[in-house]
Amino acid sequence: NALIVRRFHSGRYTAVLSNNLVVAHLRQSPLRTCIRVLTIAAQVAMILTLFGISPKEGNVAPIIAGTLIAATTVITLVSSILVAVGWYSTVSERMQEIGILRFLGAPATYIFSLLLLETLLIAIPGATIGIALTYAARWVMMFFLSDFVTQNIESTWWPLAGAISIGSALLGTIVPAWRAVKQEVIKVLSCEE
Repeated sequence: NALIVRRFHSGRYTAVLSNNLVVAHLRQSPLRTCIRVLTIAAQVAMILTLFGISPKEGNVAPIIAGTLIAATTVITLVSSILVAVGWYSTVSERMQEIGILRFLGAPATYIFSLLLLETLLIAIPGATIGIALTYAARWVMMFFLSDFVTQNIESTWWPLAGAISIGSALLGTIVPAWRAVKQEVIKVLSCEE
């Protein structure tokens, strides 16, 4: 492993060491990293697609509009929970790594910064890919459902969709990291999850 053992001094850490640890972990399992990026992308694409759907005028327009609002709410909540649970399990699997860092003297802020950096390195590109996937979803919807709905892609929704996805990922990261940092080092190192 390319982990360089250094003593942690008074809260000063080089960004190079942090970046190397995060990038090394992302490279360890490229398939898992790609899946996590695509999970965020799918969530953003679903949110943006559903926010942009409008029923065409007609007798069924109020029914379709109500159904779309309900579907948007449910899908946003469910996808947020799934993203948070996925990140929770990913960080929980790394309890021993966190324990080793704590054993070497890393403070909680350093561990949190590593995990948050990794989360952001995956979530931001995932949100960007999700915006691009929204255009593909629009094409499919307009090809198959053009008689019933219109699909507008509003760039004003991009920050909200990205914030929901990134917030879900951060929540799923912070909770297990907080648990690992608060436990005794011996318990963290001995747990086998």
